Amino acid sequence: MDRRSAIKNISLGVGYTLAAPAFFSLLQSCKSEPNWVAAYMEPIQGKVIYKLAELMLPPLEDKKIPGAIDVNVPQFIDLFYGEVFNPKAKGEFDLGYQAFAKKYADAHPGNEITKAEAEELDSLVKPYFNITLEQRKALEEKLAEGYNDSDVPYAYDTDTAISNFLIGLRNMTIYGYRSSEKVGKEVLSYDPIPGVYNGCIPLSEVGRPWSL
Repeated sequence: MDRRSAIKNISLGVGYTLAAPAFFSLLQSCKSEPNWVAAYMEPIQGKVIYKLAELMLPPLEDKKIPGAIDVNVPQFIDLFYGEVFNPKAKGEFDLGYQAFAKKYADAHPGNEITKAEAEELDSLVKPYFNITLEQRKALEEKLAEGYNDSDVPYAYDTDTAISNFLIGLRNMTIYGYRSSEKVGKEVLSYDPIPGVYNGCIPLSEVGRPWSL
């Protein structure tokens, strides 16, 4: 992939796409289980992903809007990791996670990351998203360096590896959430028998984004 294309695709985080039929099949296979344990990721990593997904998309109980946990987003991310990621993508995701976990350990000596409070995780996550335009451009340039056809994970510096991990996790969380049946039918506007399609109208005229 050339540098220009890489930068255009940087918003995908760890940089993968998934064909729609395979994606929805993956979503439908996600089941809610008590005491869920990741099937593909390491158990501790799965627990941290669970906490981060909940942090990124918590439920809004006053508006009866489900959160990421309510629609099995962590299960989806685990399946995506195990069944979609190629070796390079999986390795870079793991390296970013490990760097993030070490950063937590350095900030909270003696504490287990699986028992981290939401506020503790939030304080580590926010700086990677609250960045200036110049910082974003610099990040895009660094991430683009790792876009290649090799199966070997790219050795990003610590902060870039964490950014890559968090951006990819955020995008998978949002993608899985918005594409879930519960959110599609109960949160977004939904019409099982759509009529005329108008692709360019103000959001104020339709109230909410549409799932169908």
